[in-house]
Amino acid sequence: MFDADYIATIQEKYANELLQKPNVIGIGMGMVKSATAETEELGIVVMLSAEQPHNLSDAERIPKRLEGVTVEVRVLGTFSIL
Repeated sequence: MFDADYIATIQEKYANELLQKPNVIGIGMGMVKSATAETEELGIVVMLSAEQPHNLSDAERIPKRLEGVTVEVRVLGTFSIL
């Protein structure tokens, strides 16, 4: 596991690249989830407005890890001001 300072550095390093990928609306740091539950592992969370298309190139896909840090994708939908 990595500490928060290291993860923040990696998040900042890749933020612009990640924000250019389809449907990405935000990036943050948080406890990443496995297939069934939240874990104790701190990682990078990439938030999407909708599922990413299945026909993306490798360059368009969100990586599962960045310099060893786990990356989790969460579909949150769209937001609007009420």
